[in-house]
Amino acid sequence: MQTDVRRRFRSIEAVDPTTLTIDGDRVVVTHGAMDGAAVVIPTSEIVRVKVRVLLGIATLLLKTVHGRTTVVDLLLPADARAAAELIEERVEAGEPAAKSAVA
Repeated sequence: MQTDVRRRFRSIEAVDPTTLTIDGDRVVVTHGAMDGAAVVIPTSEIVRVKVRVLLGIATLLLKTVHGRTTVVDLLLPADARAAAELIEERVEAGEPAAKSAVA
């Protein structure tokens, strides 16, 4: 199934870039040299994905059901839009499973 394919996007920073990894059931954001803890967001918890572009550089915002917003900064606009589209597809694909698990 294609939703299990991992996709990775990197920020434009030359040193210690931010990495956004999209797995089938979660999004992982690592900042810098990966020495710090990664931010792991299950796709079932994502309620909104937004892309903002200013001066040719994009920021991806991921809002969760808990009210937390994760920022992935300094992406190329095409990468940010592709990542947002892929995340939204996976969130929509996971909704029926999440609803049936609660019921």
